[in-house]
Amino acid sequence: MNGTFIIIAVLIVTGAIVLTLIVANIKATQTMDEELKVLSENPCVQNALAIAQKNIPFDIKIRVPTYLPAEGYRLAGITGVLEPGGSPGGWVSLYYWDKEGCLLTSGINEHDAIMQYKAVKVTILIPHSPDGDYKNGDEFASNYYSYYLENKEEFKADVRLVTLSNGYKGYGNDPFIGIGKWIKIKNDGDEEVVQEEPYPEPGEIKFFHEKDRVVYIVRADMPLVELIKIAESIK
Repeated sequence: MNGTFIIIAVLIVTGAIVLTLIVANIKATQTMDEELKVLSENPCVQNALAIAQKNIPFDIKIRVPTYLPAEGYRLAGITGVLEPGGSPGGWVSLYYWDKEGCLLTSGINEHDAIMQYKAVKVTILIPHSPDGDYKNGDEFASNYYSYYLENKEEFKADVRLVTLSNGYKGYGNDPFIGIGKWIKIKNDGDEEVVQEEPYPEPGEIKFFHEKDRVVYIVRADMPLVELIKIAESIK
């Protein structure tokens, strides 16, 4: 699979620009350009492709992983949101799984897709300028890690700093058991926690891609060491 493609499709919904490309049954040997060509014939496509070159005033490259955890994993959906009002910013997410059909039309929510169906989610955070939102990976990783250390008692995850084999800096954690809260909204608008229970959360790694000046996030129900391999394959 080719390692890079450019955002070209958007759908405008309630003031935000929402990108939705639903993909299924795409052979891993095809390049991303070939995948986009067959989208119009794919039964999982919900929305027609729309060319929107002016929505972001600079190119945003989406680099796909060349390593995935097992045979049979394929691109099963792409979603994203661009900030409204003409200002760059937002995110784009790629979903991979080894099941049949379209992940995003299956009625499965994101958490269940990752935790129950073992999907891998790769997200790129669209920066607010071509130079990116951070000076470098050290700034990106150290800012969050300092916050984590100062508020460690509030975190259930054991967050660690990570340096990838290509030198990119980030942080991540293994899957962990968080706390799920059921919230009741009172008549006066205040919130009341009516129930708490253990809630499994996926592993995650976030890193700053120095060349493209963007942040990548990889989430899956996998150990951090496996997530690092996926992240390192995003060239």
